[in-house]
Amino acid sequence: MGELQSIDVNNVTLTGSDITEIDYIDGSFCITDGEASSPPPQITQSGSEWTISIQANRENSSLVANNFNSVTGGAGHVYPTWALTDRAPAQLNFYFGINVSAGSGTVSLYLGQGHTGLDNNWWIGGSALAVQSIDVSAQLTIGDTTYPVETGGMSAFSIGS
Repeated sequence: MGELQSIDVNNVTLTGSDITEIDYIDGSFCITDGEASSPPPQITQSGSEWTISIQANRENSSLVANNFNSVTGGAGHVYPTWALTDRAPAQLNFYFGINVSAGSGTVSLYLGQGHTGLDNNWWIGGSALAVQSIDVSAQLTIGDTTYPVETGGMSAFSIGS
């Protein structure tokens, strides 16, 4: 009998006073082959802070990153919590999609976990996200409103003020 593989818990936080709902996109979870996971993610809200927790082990691969870049639109539509010079991830551990509702609309976004230096970092992306360069904030358009997107450490994004 093989041993049961323990599964890491990974958290990413989205904060935004205009966010009214975040839902997981069924079937959107993608992870490196052979890694243990237990989707879907758990999404909890406390005031304007939304914590998304996913059980998934962390072995990066270029295949997962390539899929993420394809579904989001790649460079110009992806934004990291931390990266030195990468305009798009070269490798990711996993990613999944969420629908984010705010103001007058809903958009599909994707969250992917990578690795930089000694830490895991997160990427957010989607066609509604416009990124000029990774060292300034990105812009997310939901409905008729455009929000600045900024990072808050290695595992948090702020959407709007």
